Amino acid sequence: MGLPVAEQNRVATLIPEPVQGKSPPIKEAIEKEPRLKALYEGEHRELLDIAMKLEGLNRHAASTRRAWLSARSPCGSTCLASGPRKA
Repeated sequence: MGLPVAEQNRVATLIPEPVQGKSPPIKEAIEKEPRLKALYEGEHRELLDIAMKLEGLNRHAASTRRAWLSARSPCGSTCLASGPRKA
């Protein structure tokens, strides 16, 4: 998208802070914050549309693999590996 970091930060700061650890949905933030709504209706619609599609997805697999670390059997025999297996 070629958006400068300063501009990304300007848009991101308009999203309200999390309440009790949970961020409000971006769609709700757009409805409540007039400056964010103006950006959505103007020059940053594509950015915010992509953000809404990505919202709620895991950032990495660590949270799903955490359960494997407390397995009763040796981790090497049951743990998922990220990447190709070595022969």
